[in-house]
Amino acid sequence: MSRIDFAFGVEDRFRAACEVARRQFLRGRKTIVYTKDMRRLSKFDHMLWEADKTSLIPHALCSHNLAEHAPIILTDKEPERLIKVFSPEKVWLLNLDIECPPGYKSFELILEIVSNIEEDKQAARRRWQQYREAGHNVHAHNLQLG
Repeated sequence: MSRIDFAFGVEDRFRAACEVARRQFLRGRKTIVYTKDMRRLSKFDHMLWEADKTSLIPHALCSHNLAEHAPIILTDKEPERLIKVFSPEKVWLLNLDIECPPGYKSFELILEIVSNIEEDKQAARRRWQQYREAGHNVHAHNLQLG
């Protein structure tokens, strides 16, 4: 079963996701970022380039010819197809979509970031329920407290 961590209580879901991607990179962990909405993915791509003025958060869109060398891959396609790119390393899936990602059961670790926006919280509650009903280990982390 997959472990799914919900980090909630953030002001801006994408800024928090940039920080997560940066931390994962600095720890040497491979990350796949998924949303089926290409506009969201493009926005996140631009935010990663601008997230830290003093250092780089290396990443690539899955369609880029150097994606297999990037520690962070952004995709609007089925994320489980990319696991083999990082194999045999453990890969995190960072979900930025409003629905559960396709093929999420292939990942050991899935991170869901939830902002304080009501629509975002409602969509997260639906994903939480879907993960629980599928028997996954779901955890909540209130980032407002930290």
